[in-house]
Amino acid sequence: MVKIFQMTIETPFNPDRSTVTDHKLYRNRLKCILDGFLQLPPEETTSQWRHHLRQAPISHWVAAIDRCTLDPFKNLLSTPHPPTAKQLKALSYIKSDRPGVYLSVIERKDGTGHAFVYIGSATSPYGGLHCRVSQHKSLLYSAKAA
Repeated sequence: MVKIFQMTIETPFNPDRSTVTDHKLYRNRLKCILDGFLQLPPEETTSQWRHHLRQAPISHWVAAIDRCTLDPFKNLLSTPHPPTAKQLKALSYIKSDRPGVYLSVIERKDGTGHAFVYIGSATSPYGGLHCRVSQHKSLLYSAKAA
């Protein structure tokens, strides 16, 4: 359990501990992203985000995010080159009813081979990640969102 501000966040079980490698590059990249976020001009972020992120050192946030990120994803982000769409699509889906963050690879159907990454969050306590991912897979829901 990680206590942040006035709420408690339960860290998800990471079943991939047998494949742990040194994720130093992943953690360094994450630190750079967070450092960069704090350097953004005020009009590019919210005062609430800046306030909350400054309540703890960047190392705290890197450790908290690291604990909640599955090792196969960290492995992909620990290489010198960005992951390909094929590598991202090969990641296993873990069904969870907890809130969390997910990644989808969206490929164009026009034959150009372009792929896009969509990152979303599932914050509802009623079904969590599984519910949110199911919504995206629903043709009716996807048509309404388009």
